[in-house]
Amino acid sequence: MIVAIFSFGITLTPPISVTYSNPDSINNEYDATSKIHIYSLLTILTRGKILKTRSVYEKMTESEREVARYLEKKGLWWEFEFPVFVYEENNRPRLWTPDFYIPKLGLFVEVCGSEKYDYEYRRKVFNKNKIPVAFLHYYKNPTKWISHFKKRVAKIQRIREIELQKLE
Repeated sequence: MIVAIFSFGITLTPPISVTYSNPDSINNEYDATSKIHIYSLLTILTRGKILKTRSVYEKMTESEREVARYLEKKGLWWEFEFPVFVYEENNRPRLWTPDFYIPKLGLFVEVCGSEKYDYEYRRKVFNKNKIPVAFLHYYKNPTKWISHFKKRVAKIQRIREIELQKLE
């Protein structure tokens, strides 16, 4: 799966930045010849020359890497920092990049790594825009985030089922 990533503050010619996630090759760090690369290569090209190729894992915090590994073990493809358009509280348009987007679930994931950041504001904006997000407060308890994630996915699924019933 190839996904375009928006690059801010950098003019790319041609505008190519791609992220891959391939849970089939978890133990092969750089597998560019077969099924692309599991650890999501981030390649920035400019004027046909490769400036930098590195694993997207290098850009992640330890808690984000833990979540990424869990999703890969479960066979859930993810896209790191996939952009989403939101309107903030004063209806100002913004482009935010939550930590993960899981296409199979149609769900964004924010890995909350510090109590210093205002996650409640982000939750409020995502709710206002009706964007399903699971906030995983990894820093509070690194062992309980998986059960919270499962409960949040189940809750979003129940809400979707209620909405689908309206179509009948």
